[in-house]
Amino acid sequence: MATPKKAAAGVVGGVIAQQAAQLAKDPAVHKAVVDGVKPAVTMAGETVRGLRGKVKTPKKADPFEQLATSLDVVAHLIEEYSPATDPELVNGWRHKVTSLRSAIPLAQVDQGKGRKAKLKDLQSRQKALLDEVYAAIVETHAPAQ
Repeated sequence: MATPKKAAAGVVGGVIAQQAAQLAKDPAVHKAVVDGVKPAVTMAGETVRGLRGKVKTPKKADPFEQLATSLDVVAHLIEEYSPATDPELVNGWRHKVTSLRSAIPLAQVDQGKGRKAKLKDLQSRQKALLDEVYAAIVETHAPAQ
């Protein structure tokens, strides 16, 4: 048994189908519809052409460039704020930054799933290094209580 909503949709659909059939049979009506719609389509096209070059789409940042920038931040933190920490630890961090930087070009030339996997690995290693450096700096520079 059909619900009232489905019955109404069927009636409306039937009426629309009848109207479409009449439009298709009568070329004068078809021409009138096309003539009525044509100015709106032309105006929309002109508007789009007029906006070409004016609308700036956001440039998607390259994830490898973001990774390199993040490594620059980590290197800056190491050089600027960590002289008070253990020198061996600082040298280890510098070595990790250098290692990650040298891995970026190798990951960039890879394609497909391998590229994505290497990028995620580099990003997670960079984040772990940043967390380690940040924690050590905060611990070193925290006021004594």
